[in-house]
Amino acid sequence: MLAVVSSPQANTQALAKIFNHLNKLERLENDVISLLPNLSDEEVMETRNYAKLLGKSAWKIEIACDAEIWNRTKAKCGRGNVDVDEEGIMAAVNKRAAEIGCSGQTIRNNRDIFDTFKAEIVQIDFNHLDEKTFYLAASIAPDPHAMLEAFAKEKLNNSFFSTRDAWRMARKAKKALYEAKNRIAYEVNHELRQALRKHFDQTKLLLEQLKDACAKLDSKLASSTYGSWIAEIEDQEDVWFVEDLKVAMIKAWRNGNTRETHMATALGLPITEVHRVAKELMEEGIFEKVRQRGTDQARGPGQQLWHLVGEPIPTYND
Repeated sequence: MLAVVSSPQANTQALAKIFNHLNKLERLENDVISLLPNLSDEEVMETRNYAKLLGKSAWKIEIACDAEIWNRTKAKCGRGNVDVDEEGIMAAVNKRAAEIGCSGQTIRNNRDIFDTFKAEIVQIDFNHLDEKTFYLAASIAPDPHAMLEAFAKEKLNNSFFSTRDAWRMARKAKKALYEAKNRIAYEVNHELRQALRKHFDQTKLLLEQLKDACAKLDSKLASSTYGSWIAEIEDQEDVWFVEDLKVAMIKAWRNGNTRETHMATALGLPITEVHRVAKELMEEGIFEKVRQRGTDQARGPGQQLWHLVGEPIPTYND
């Protein structure tokens, strides 16, 4: 079966139709507003709901466009060029942003949201999260996708659940992860690492304050200097975290936590962090995946569990 590919002409015609409808909508705006005083209560409510639906669609299309602008600009900057801080791309994006009346950072943020939540944005399960800020708040959480699902559940149960509430939840999750990382580090009881973590935590806090002060004078310089120093500290802290978590996960396994969900609960961490480190342990030959073996009466292939290599494989029950 041959795949049908839209021709450039067909795409242009389709876009022309869309723009024609949008132009009509712009003219319709004044007509609707002038009609409102003469509409019934039900008609006013229905009109408002339609307007809200249009607004919800608008920001999704906007961030998709910004993601496309970013990707095309990046491609034009040349392949194979090392641009870790994306300064070269930002310079080019800033020029395009000026043409559409926004900042390059706005395009970058919209690209990040679209790339992270591309699947959720088009799913009906998340339609009631009608503001972009919900997605922006979820993006700072340790597990953005799980956090967005939590927002969706909260919004269904409480129609007054606001973006402010969402930010509060995301920051709380981020703080909980930070506290869990520190707790795990101290449980490993490596005195030198504990002292180094404390030293670099204080250093990072000071650098963030200095970065904010520098940004008022030169935001680009603040990002390229203080931003890179903070990133290096965070990278090193993550190396320590992974090393500490490997020890903690082996201990959790010995305590009977053989599933990632159980380990995550026992360690107080997002399952994404547990999965990341479990894979590293598997690559190092420390962990392996085994099928759950139930009792003789149990049927089915069983679930996959993590197992410590070299240890006897017991009969795992639910």
